[in-house]
Amino acid sequence: MSSETRYNYPHSFPQHATSLGGVESLIEQRKHSSENEDPRLLRISVGIEDIEDLKTDFRQALNAVLKEKAKL
Repeated sequence: MSSETRYNYPHSFPQHATSLGGVESLIEQRKHSSENEDPRLLRISVGIEDIEDLKTDFRQALNAVLKEKAKL
């Protein structure tokens, strides 16, 4: 899979961003911050959302990634 591959994650999945001191959950592909990083590395900052909501969001997003990968 190319490091430039992008997925259409569910709307409730955390935004791709570096933490700006907020309370929302964020996800960052490290390759976008430092070109020497492994493109498979993700940094996840968990906010103050309900844990069950977070688990559901991540489960949906990971299932979407698996479906996309299966199409390749």
